[in-house]
Amino acid sequence: MKYAFVTGSSRGIGFSIACSLLEKGYRVVFNYVNTTDFKNEINPRFKENEDFYCVQYNNSDLSHINGLIEKLQSISPVYDVLVFNAGITDRSPFFEADDQNIINVFNCNLLFPILFMNQAKPLLKTGGNIILIGSMLAVYPHATSIPYGVSKSGINALTKNMVKVFQPMGIRINCINPGYIDTDWQKAKKHEVREAIKPGIALNRFGEPEEVAKLAMHILENEYLNGSILQIDGGYSFK
Repeated sequence: MKYAFVTGSSRGIGFSIACSLLEKGYRVVFNYVNTTDFKNEINPRFKENEDFYCVQYNNSDLSHINGLIEKLQSISPVYDVLVFNAGITDRSPFFEADDQNIINVFNCNLLFPILFMNQAKPLLKTGGNIILIGSMLAVYPHATSIPYGVSKSGINALTKNMVKVFQPMGIRINCINPGYIDTDWQKAKKHEVREAIKPGIALNRFGEPEEVAKLAMHILENEYLNGSILQIDGGYSFK
């Protein structure tokens, strides 16, 4: 039996990836912070504590990662797939941003994956896969949410640097940089803001979380992908 752990999987891209893994026959550990409403959206043929599990953890908290790893090991001693998807942002103007909010963004987006991997060697299965979810804002500078873009740039660098670390274990690590994907973050934007964004995308639409999940499944199936940073943005900034 194959096991997968997906952070930030109660909604959006993480939820779509976790559900796709279920459909592929993995037993999946979903990660949530507050609500468990997402359980109602999981295909009813999958049963909790048989096909999927739910673990509460705030990925901005770096002080209890060992406890999280112990909880995961109580479900399965090793994992075939780890997906680091959880991410937060702070859209405050840079000189007005609260220092702690900036720290929380880096904790969740970048430091949590680093520290988790540093402590999780017993969880890692030879021949397994790690997928990091970055952002196209790691590539295209943005006037707002500087901590978000910089932390996601770190995810790109982390992916490249970890290839040699995992090479002796036969573990592949890759990164997906989504563009404007129609998650709750994007749906919360005003209609006029969303419409102003679309002309800058060659496909003239926002992507769907399921389309990112398809790319994640492709990474798992294509055994020659390693250390790759794959951007899925519909042709953003094509003009």
